Amino acid sequence: MKRCVFCLAAVAFVALVNPAFSFNILTPSDFIIAIDTDFEAAVSNENGGEPATNAIDGTLNKYLNFGRINTGFLVTPGSSTVQSMVLTTANDAIERDPASYILQGTNVDPMLGTATPQTPNNGTGNEIDYMWETISQGTLALPDTRDTVAAAIDFANASAYSSYRLYFPDLKNIGTANSMQIAEVQFYSGLGGGGSAILAPTNPIVAIADDTPVPQSSSPPAELPEKAIDRILSTKYLNFAEERSGFILTPSVGATVVDSFSITTGNDAPERDPTSYEIWGTNEAITTPNNGIGNEQNYTLISSGAIEPPVERGVESPTVSFTNTNSYTSYKVVFPTVRDAAIANSMQIAEFSLNAVDVSALVINRSGPNAGTGYIRADEAFSIGSYSIQSLSGLLLPDGWDSITSTNADPADGWTETSSTANELSEEDGQGVGADDGFPLAMGGQLNLGAAFQVVPTFFADGTTPTNWEDAIFTLFDENGDIIGGLTEFVGDPVPWGDYNGDLVVNAADWPLFRAGLGGDYSELSQLDAYLNGDLDGDLDSDLDDFHIFVDLAGGAAALFGASQVPEPSTIGILAIGGLMLCGTRRFRGIAAAMFTVLLVAMGSNSQAQSMQNFSIVQGSNNPPVTSIPAGQENENETSTPAEFFDDTILDDPGQIPFDLFATDYNDPELFPTGPPNQYAGLGADPKVVFFDYGTSVSANWFMYAQRSGGDPTADRVGKFEFWFSNSDFAGTLPGTDPDSVVDILPNDSRLVDSTLRPYSLSGDRTGRYVAMRLTVSELSAGQPVNNIGGHEFRLLNGPSDVVLDVDRGTGELTLRNNLAGAENIFMKGYSIESPGGGLDALSFDGVGGDSVFTLGDGSGNGWEIAGGSDESRLIEAFFSGETTFTAGTGPVSLGNAYNNLSGLEDLIFKWTNSQGETYNGRVEYSGVAPVLTGDYNGDGTVNIADYTVWRNNLGGTAVLPGDTTPGSVTAADFDVWKANFGASSGAIGGVAAANVPEPSTALLVLLGASTALLKLRRFSV
Repeated sequence: MKRCVFCLAAVAFVALVNPAFSFNILTPSDFIIAIDTDFEAAVSNENGGEPATNAIDGTLNKYLNFGRINTGFLVTPGSSTVQSMVLTTANDAIERDPASYILQGTNVDPMLGTATPQTPNNGTGNEIDYMWETISQGTLALPDTRDTVAAAIDFANASAYSSYRLYFPDLKNIGTANSMQIAEVQFYSGLGGGGSAILAPTNPIVAIADDTPVPQSSSPPAELPEKAIDRILSTKYLNFAEERSGFILTPSVGATVVDSFSITTGNDAPERDPTSYEIWGTNEAITTPNNGIGNEQNYTLISSGAIEPPVERGVESPTVSFTNTNSYTSYKVVFPTVRDAAIANSMQIAEFSLNAVDVSALVINRSGPNAGTGYIRADEAFSIGSYSIQSLSGLLLPDGWDSITSTNADPADGWTETSSTANELSEEDGQGVGADDGFPLAMGGQLNLGAAFQVVPTFFADGTTPTNWEDAIFTLFDENGDIIGGLTEFVGDPVPWGDYNGDLVVNAADWPLFRAGLGGDYSELSQLDAYLNGDLDGDLDSDLDDFHIFVDLAGGAAALFGASQVPEPSTIGILAIGGLMLCGTRRFRGIAAAMFTVLLVAMGSNSQAQSMQNFSIVQGSNNPPVTSIPAGQENENETSTPAEFFDDTILDDPGQIPFDLFATDYNDPELFPTGPPNQYAGLGADPKVVFFDYGTSVSANWFMYAQRSGGDPTADRVGKFEFWFSNSDFAGTLPGTDPDSVVDILPNDSRLVDSTLRPYSLSGDRTGRYVAMRLTVSELSAGQPVNNIGGHEFRLLNGPSDVVLDVDRGTGELTLRNNLAGAENIFMKGYSIESPGGGLDALSFDGVGGDSVFTLGDGSGNGWEIAGGSDESRLIEAFFSGETTFTAGTGPVSLGNAYNNLSGLEDLIFKWTNSQGETYNGRVEYSGVAPVLTGDYNGDGTVNIADYTVWRNNLGGTAVLPGDTTPGSVTAADFDVWKANFGASSGAIGGVAAANVPEPSTALLVLLGASTALLKLRRFSV
């Protein structure tokens, strides 16, 4: 058509409500710079106790000037040639450090030190024509450390001068600095601070400030002017120049006639709100630098007046309308006043909307029976020449878009789709094809665009934080190429979190959409795309944690099972609930716990609340056990020793544990109103070892642990536990043998990011008086600047025997069983099998559904169903609307040949969960011997060209390759083996005849043979 549509900047934003029949012409990618129009000259104001003489006194006494920018000094050391300069930072206030410099020289005598100096103290250095010559200027990067000598600044200079003027135009943080300061300055006759020092304490020196007018505009790095047009209400533009600050912007839509504007107040400090405005227009190219004055172009005043911003924060002001008939390409917006200049330190706004007359709107149905559909509405009659819909978040659905092009809605013209992606849908009526008069719409007419929009929640799960995913920007041009519209309207009630079909309720109708992505890793996708694939907790995957969130959003167990289907709690469970009700928000303790113990003994270990397994704390004669650490290992401080693992003594009350597991969070202020008990923290991020002496031999098959509490849920996390049990004292030294138990918690496991007590299986009964535990920091915390890893509470436990995932190396079959001695009935709602290395086979995974007591679902969530996002790294199966009792003694139940037995990986992690959201680690046991796929020299399960490359690179060597019939000797015979098995895969083992395996082509063999011959010549020639 007529133009190139604008591009979006790499930011997220939300469409703001605009006045009726007008649209915001600004987009986040538009050019915008900060300005300050009431520029002023700096005035030197040195602190009497910290004069300019301190800058050259050879000590760390500092020179400070309240004139801030453009301040410095004029000094007369006598005739000298300066080639380098060294600065020393002052003792405090990093923000006051100079951030740039200008060094000038002259041979005109300023007569410093006389009764009538040409330049007095606190002068400018411009009192007479000094004929200053600039020696050097540039930016500074002084160290943040205080009283520190910075690297020398070199400059090419061969001229001698008797006097010098050094001043500093910028500071590190002009917004917060109340002055400029420097401890010491020295000039040198050589480069790199070499040669002779030029300045001496006896040199005449005065404080000065260059009086060249400069703007005061500056903004914090996160509050730059582009935040005023990013369409995100939680960000803001702030300018420390305060009154008469503003911005210049150039809308990417081109010359436009604007007739109104509005601002949205910032998040805090109402005194900073603008209370008046000026809007100027120009059609000249903008040459003003960022933070400039803004007088470089000729502007026409379009409108000025008062604004009445709301006192409420993050609220849009009433629209200010004005009369204007002229179009401009750029606009200068100035705010002459703020609400309370006496206490404000800046001007701020969250958003600025500059509006033009609109004759149309893009209407998107966010919810209801037409959720995800949209149309262009005509508020006046016009013809569409082209239009563009853009979304940085990926809101758009090209497959559902009914364009004019695809529907041939305008056969008289030659329409073309110019973009059809999740980020942009656009089409145009091409010139010179057909009538070239656009697609006509009568007043009140609509152009239906189909289901071209994702159904997305307006807010995150908290119901108040905007997702910013409703970010469609609409631009409409008529048949002449003039912009005539850009308003976007989202209609319908906001979609709640987890409502994937837009019917305003999370229920079974959303389950198929959620299940389609459950199990997948979406770390390479956007936050929106991850959500659409089932990521409800924002960690860019969809796992058991997301499944439980989805179940909770759908109403939890009671809503899903129905009152008649929810298993009733046992007498023990009822007592537990009653005890918790009596305790309110406090933890179950005292006599109620004692009663629980009595009933537990009377009724046997299988009587319990359905959502709990039976656990008890392991205790020896030392209670708590005596703790120690290896020599050389340090604790973070004297109140963070391993003894703090046992600070919460209430846990040791009889019968207490079932009420604390999964319920006690040491970050919960209601449970711990005066703060949590002390916690263990070892100094540093390297693995930490703790020794426990229980006094007598103890046996345990579980342990309980709570990660560290604190403000950062990603810091100090333990991702790996290793245990050694012995009846011999470790004597402060960790054994050299493999640990008896290893528990890995993957970085994406939600159990890492809180401080809740949880049980973890030791994968068998472990016995000994002495226990060594090694803690390794999680990858989740690896990027932290400091990690003092540790935890809140630790106890060994006795609990039910593990649910076991058996892995057959020979066939790849996975089976589940709950038949170990000491097994209990478990109430299973879902499970996951993870392999960080990718050792699973999702295509061969058929789950438990339909086996034994596990009801097979039909896709509606009424039984066990495999997650659609299951892959080689994670398999998930779940029962959305119910759960199954996996009776003690049951098993094995086959899951299919879902283990890639050619991968060589033995890294599987098995977890299962119940309807209460309690997650337990199961045990993984391997048996049998893995088969060998001959010729598969890289072990990926397929014999292909990649294996030839591995063979070729190792030919003549002694490498032991997977699938090699002569391990330890790579010869030409191995090429023949590869050729004979070319095309075979792991699925062919034991099942596919040789005749069905394709051989490499003749051409390929000739090529490979030639390369092999050359390779042999290179490798074996002498």
